[in-house]
Amino acid sequence: MIFFIVGFIASIVGAISGLGGGIIIKPVLDAVTTLDASVISFLSTCAVFTMSCSAVIKHIRYKTKFEKPTTILLGSGAILGGLIGTEIFEFIVEFINKDKLVKIIQNGLLFTLLISILIYINLPNKKQFHIKNRIFIILLGYTLGMISSFLGIGGGPINITALTLFFSMDLKNASVNSIILILFSQASKIITLLISNSIPLGLDISTLLCIMLAAVLGGLLGTAINKKISKAKLIIAYNAVMLFVIITCSWNIVRLF
Repeated sequence: MIFFIVGFIASIVGAISGLGGGIIIKPVLDAVTTLDASVISFLSTCAVFTMSCSAVIKHIRYKTKFEKPTTILLGSGAILGGLIGTEIFEFIVEFINKDKLVKIIQNGLLFTLLISILIYINLPNKKQFHIKNRIFIILLGYTLGMISSFLGIGGGPINITALTLFFSMDLKNASVNSIILILFSQASKIITLLISNSIPLGLDISTLLCIMLAAVLGGLLGTAINKKISKAKLIIAYNAVMLFVIITCSWNIVRLF
């Protein structure tokens, strides 16, 4: 039941804000379960992928406008980045061979990233660019995909920051395009794990199906809310989620030490 509740709530919030759900699922499951980091990362990846599929389909039905050229280029880079990020994570897990230390590294990196992102997003006169160079856009997508796959979070906060900073999108527009990038990066991660037969040991299929079902339902509901919510309320929701995850990461780091 805990997996369904976490997956459902995280997917609603993820679809509303563009954060993807993994940003909540990963640290919360670290906090409330004793599962290995690789199992939690895989559950989070599958949930986020499922959520993003349902959200994108819903957005298409709503005829939502996407920044197609930019998002496609970013997504292309994210596919390769997702592959590399997965390989890096698998290597570190095997090299360190201490699940607790892997979780500390992930939560520490996530905490640092989220603090930086929260500060930037709320700057009154933040610097923004209008990048057009295709090579730069693909490389940026590669970087975003790699980071999100390594952390097992889907990459929503990082995507939104990049879309805001480099392409001058507002939070509402960035949240929609972020979901597409999440779909690209998480798909490549799942495919990599399946091809390399690297599905983590200890994975319970019933738990996986439960959290994926929750992600579908949460993604559909969250997308419907996204279409109706105002930009001002979206910013409030975004900040609240970021603060919650920062606090959860802090708790995980202290607890694991």
